[in-house]
Amino acid sequence: MKLFWIAVLIVGGAMGFAPHSQKLEAGKALLEQGRTRMKEGDWEKALLEFDRAIAAAPKLAAAWYSRGVVRFLLSQYNAARADFDQAIRLNPKLAEAYTSRGMLCAELGDAELALQDLTRALRLKPRDARIFNYRAAVKLHRQDFEGAIRDNTQAVKLDPKLPNAWCDRGKARYFKAELNSALTDFNQALKLNPKLTAALFHRGLVHWRLGQTEAAEADFAACVKLDPKMAERIVEMKRISYNPPAVPQSNIFRGIFHDIFRAHPTYLIEAFN
Repeated sequence: MKLFWIAVLIVGGAMGFAPHSQKLEAGKALLEQGRTRMKEGDWEKALLEFDRAIAAAPKLAAAWYSRGVVRFLLSQYNAARADFDQAIRLNPKLAEAYTSRGMLCAELGDAELALQDLTRALRLKPRDARIFNYRAAVKLHRQDFEGAIRDNTQAVKLDPKLPNAWCDRGKARYFKAELNSALTDFNQALKLNPKLTAALFHRGLVHWRLGQTEAAEADFAACVKLDPKMAERIVEMKRISYNPPAVPQSNIFRGIFHDIFRAHPTYLIEAFN
């Protein structure tokens, strides 16, 4: 009789473990399908796949994190925050979840929480140039220009081919009126990405302030060709560029980090593979 119950426990245990293992594998498979949908730009279908992955394997941190990224893309900010929170609870060492939550906090205007999360992410991934660049963006819009320059200097040291880091360091130098240094940074950013509108726009402003009107107008024309909505902003900034205003505090982050997600929707998904 004892042998019978031992056999029952062994068989029952094996049967109990099998469904859990199968669900985990199913969750991972659905996660990969969701990532594929993201690469294809189909965020709604990606969201459905990540929903299914979480239902199959609710302790799979990567699935919660990935769904948070999609929800951020879809401007479902509260839901995205909840997903990032859960991903961190399940895996406190998932640097990308801190990065994404920090970007979300910045998008919503909470610079303090953004800096805390991005700093946590850098402790986990101290050689990730993009995280330095993201933290620099928060510092830039807090008017911590020296901090933004330091972070972007570290970013370009780690990844010299990161155009946004060169561009953003140039912006900080522009606001410090270090025009020649800013010009050098914008030139390098545009060498790496000739279609980077932010670099064209700000290099145009530098040329304008230096009295290099022809070069400025060439940059502005190229900028408007890439993004016609920039025309009105260029007119306004040309008017005040000799005395550039401090970066405004209210609503400054709106759209910045959302645009980063849209420009590189699979970067943070793939980063922890």
